[in-house]
Amino acid sequence: MRFQQLLQNKINHFSETDKTICAYVYNHQELIPEISITILAEASYTSKSSVLRFVQKLGFKGFSEFKYLIDWYGVQDNLKKPLSIEDVSEHLNSVFSTIEEKSLSNFFELLRNTPRIYLLATGTDQQIQAQNFARAFLKMNIVCTLIPGNSNIELASIVLDNINKNDLIIVFSGSGNNVQINELLSIPLLKKTPIVSITVTQKNWLQEHSDLNFSILKKDAELMMGFSSGFCHLLIDFLAIRFRLYIEDLLIEQ
Repeated sequence: MRFQQLLQNKINHFSETDKTICAYVYNHQELIPEISITILAEASYTSKSSVLRFVQKLGFKGFSEFKYLIDWYGVQDNLKKPLSIEDVSEHLNSVFSTIEEKSLSNFFELLRNTPRIYLLATGTDQQIQAQNFARAFLKMNIVCTLIPGNSNIELASIVLDNINKNDLIIVFSGSGNNVQINELLSIPLLKKTPIVSITVTQKNWLQEHSDLNFSILKKDAELMMGFSSGFCHLLIDFLAIRFRLYIEDLLIEQ
């Protein structure tokens, strides 16, 4: 169900605070799956209890249920349109074919030569992707430290504030426009710490502030949004396989 559909017959019963929260959610729907109740409260200049009351008025038990049961990206609407295996295959081919060899080489050099690598993830899907990345590269002796970006913000801030320009941050984000990510990366950006981002969409804040970016949905590819999580895992597997081949080539040259 789309957020707009939920508002029918309910908006007339909203308080002024409810309307404030509703307006923010309506205008930032692409961010909602990634942010916490605290971030939404701060962004809408309300409180966590106000946000909780708002989502309960919409029929949800809590904020997590509100985030994950609503079709924020219009996936259900898009899937009503004809979609073939060829469409999915063509999109995947276009995504992987646009990854430049130079970008891969630069990324692999960073992985091989950086003593401390941190993985920063926003939503639940992104944390799973980061864990998958860490497991895949640990097999090749690349150790990564996972920083959950939506559970313990204070701890994440402390860790990121102590990162220096010799470290590497790999950020997993859906929209790439997460307010929380912007704030967490403020100090590393000042220190010019290398940042590599893996995002669902292109042309976003995170991509613009990353040294390297890998995205899995091209422009005007909303029809593929339902496959975004799976595409991200495919991208991670692709990067891991290419990195293994990269290391093997280096050993042969030696």
